[in-house]
Amino acid sequence: MAEGDLTENMQRLSEENARMKETLEEIERAIAPFLEKRKSSQPRKFEDQLLHDVRNILNELGLLRALMPDDEPENGQVQ
Repeated sequence: MAEGDLTENMQRLSEENARMKETLEEIERAIAPFLEKRKSSQPRKFEDQLLHDVRNILNELGLLRALMPDDEPENGQVQ
């Protein structure tokens, strides 16, 4: 890969990283009022706690979907 391509790729990734960080900070500001004020039993950085919470939510949704199979189309047909 040419040095120019590497530099361009690095610049693009840096800009994408900055946008992702801004988005994460925006999410943190939006949900801060709803977070518990007490310390968690496992101290985590905000990013790690957010990832943990999203995984928990997805797991819960998966369990709910398993409990309510009528919500999904039968035989892969879209209604």
